[in-house]
Amino acid sequence: GIYADGDNIQISNSDVTITCTASGISAANGVVTISSNSGNRLNINAGEVGLRSSKDLSISGCTVDVTSVKEAIYCGGNGDNGITIADSSLNLTATGSTADGIYADGDNIQISNSDVTIAAGGYYGIYARSGNIVIENSPISATARRCGIFSFTGGIGITSGEDDAIDITVGG
Repeated sequence: GIYADGDNIQISNSDVTITCTASGISAANGVVTISSNSGNRLNINAGEVGLRSSKDLSISGCTVDVTSVKEAIYCGGNGDNGITIADSSLNLTATGSTADGIYADGDNIQISNSDVTIAAGGYYGIYARSGNIVIENSPISATARRCGIFSFTGGIGITSGEDDAIDITVGG
């Protein structure tokens, strides 16, 4: 995968494919920023976490496909903004029995103008342990064992446009 133990990772206007037994992209002490002006693709098949940041994680203007054994997207909660997804299309599959789709461990999750599909083997499709979840004008399809969208100590705000359905499937 792509690792930065002491700093940030920025991928701009690039098509990237990663197949690995560990985490796909991981900034142990930094921020992960993935952006595109022309809809570039990021494909990750990871044996651990797909996208991981100890601080903030931002995705904008991209198509992102992640298949991982652990969380598809994980943010450690030491940043300012948490997880921000804008103007993107995400297809996330977290196959492990405790793996959530999108997990913010102490920060917010903001999704705007994006199409997000999640198949999580764990309890939650989208999970904020101690932050808010805000979804704006974004169709979300989330499948998980216990709850599609869950904020442990924060709130959840959903503002949808005419064609922005929220589809949750829970069970298992």
